[in-house]
Amino acid sequence: MLVHHAVHPALKERVPYVIAIVSVDGAPGCNVQGNIVNCAPETAEIGQKVRAVFEEAEDATSGQKFLIPQWELAPGD
Repeated sequence: MLVHHAVHPALKERVPYVIAIVSVDGAPGCNVQGNIVNCAPETAEIGQKVRAVFEEAEDATSGQKFLIPQWELAPGD
């Protein structure tokens, strides 16, 4: 799904962005939702293989750092 309107002010700089439901190989019935990053939104298509990448973020209140899972197109796709 291509998102054109940020659902949170922190995402305003990222629109448009792609949200995907990813089926996990080797885990039937396990699906994970997330953003597809590092590609032009119009190049993401259903059926492409992806791999997990992690974006470091920081909680604005506590300053605690954490990792957000994202997806990028797998090499060769």
